[in-house]
Amino acid sequence: LRTSYPGNIYNLYDVVYGNGIFVAVGWDYYSGNNIYHSTNGINWTAHTTKIANFYRVVYGGDLFVAVGDGQFIGGGTTNRNIYTSPEGIMWTARNSGAPTTEVHSLNDVAYGAGQYVAVDNNGYSYTSTTGTGISWTRRSVGNFSEINFCNDHFIAFANGNTNLVSSDGLTWTGMTKDTTSVFSRVIYANGLYVALSGSSLFTSTNATNW
Repeated sequence: LRTSYPGNIYNLYDVVYGNGIFVAVGWDYYSGNNIYHSTNGINWTAHTTKIANFYRVVYGGDLFVAVGDGQFIGGGTTNRNIYTSPEGIMWTARNSGAPTTEVHSLNDVAYGAGQYVAVDNNGYSYTSTTGTGISWTRRSVGNFSEINFCNDHFIAFANGNTNLVSSDGLTWTGMTKDTTSVFSRVIYANGLYVALSGSSLFTSTNATNW
């Protein structure tokens, strides 16, 4: 058991490794210490942001990207709820592309095919292809809850018993599968995709037919 920060410990939701460093993210509505980094997995340093929750962090394209709820510490909301860092230590808040009057919680983010794709809880995706994660574009795509990039495909898990697949993170098509269950996480290895849905496992060789 390792202590993420000397003081109060709150929820931690995700951790990733890249560029020789571990980065973990979580919840701290009180002081904003919700991003942590470590070079050895033992000693951790907290980084303070202006929002309460980070749900997911990803590393790809020489960049860490963390997404969160947009709830300001102390009240109010901001559409600068995408944070990026090239080394996992210095973090910059980015405009998600959402209107300031319509901020939704960003639940997940994935990287692949030269593109970062985040999804919220209200039917929008947020994409960036700049390589630096500075500029983001919001699109109406459906009520995604989770997103992965496996092999050559983004795979998104939507509400309403729908799972979608995309090669570029922009254009999405429905999967063909023998179930109405919504997938959770998907992994890829040795030519096979494996998806989890509750207590069931599904496999595919092309990420479309299951």
